[in-house]
Amino acid sequence: MGAFLGALAALGIALTDIPGRRLNVRAGPITTSATIQFWGGVCALLGLLFVGSTFRGDELVLGLLSGIGMAVGLGGYYAGLLRASSAVVAPIVAVLNAVLPYIYALIRGSSPSAVAVGGAAVSFVGLAIVTASGSLEGDIRAGVRWALISGVGYGVAISVLVDVGDGAGAWPGASQRLSAFIVIAALALHRRARPLPERRETHLGVFAGVFAGATSVLYLLALEADPSSAVVTASLFPIGSVAVGRFTQGDLVTRAQVIGIGVVLFGVIGVIAG
Repeated sequence: MGAFLGALAALGIALTDIPGRRLNVRAGPITTSATIQFWGGVCALLGLLFVGSTFRGDELVLGLLSGIGMAVGLGGYYAGLLRASSAVVAPIVAVLNAVLPYIYALIRGSSPSAVAVGGAAVSFVGLAIVTASGSLEGDIRAGVRWALISGVGYGVAISVLVDVGDGAGAWPGASQRLSAFIVIAALALHRRARPLPERRETHLGVFAGVFAGATSVLYLLALEADPSSAVVTASLFPIGSVAVGRFTQGDLVTRAQVIGIGVVLFGVIGVIAG
């Protein structure tokens, strides 16, 4: 069940990108990420009606802290997608999303395995292939920079959720998304940008937010069911993200990048399985 729910979470990320990237082109990454976080939080709150959830103050705080990383992660992700192909951005985010929580687990006393260390090495080789074989379309350097920022944000957000106990249900996901919205909305006001899009673009934000909120809830449920298999299947999201970018946004994806993405995913699975 953990693997199945994790796969659904990965699919949710890809589905978020369909309306999310359209809104990103029209409204920019700050407005887009704030909108997705707002509607994602609303969706997660609605999830309380369908998912058994236990309210605990300390885990609500963990969700709030995770939201800060989520704000950086989503904002950096969409900023990167404005500058480079999803084939460059998504794999970098996936690696940091897997490696940083693993490092956090090591700090908390876990013992590293040869498989995990080897998987990390393989994933970085894959990243080298992806970035070195990038097309001339877009600003590869800027895309990589924003992808690194995004990956660190997501890695921190996921690391914080490692400490969430069983039975929390949708509460941490709701607090995570809503706190992320507050952070990005504050940035939007500081930059004199719109925290929410114009009315004619609202539907894009709603659809993207619904998928994002569902992804958070599914991921938390997957972690409860089977953490190891859940994280493995959820980490496959670059396949969907790159496919969405290729077929809906016209991202140029080279054969070498496809190979590099495969190497990255193989390494990420090694990190998690180890």
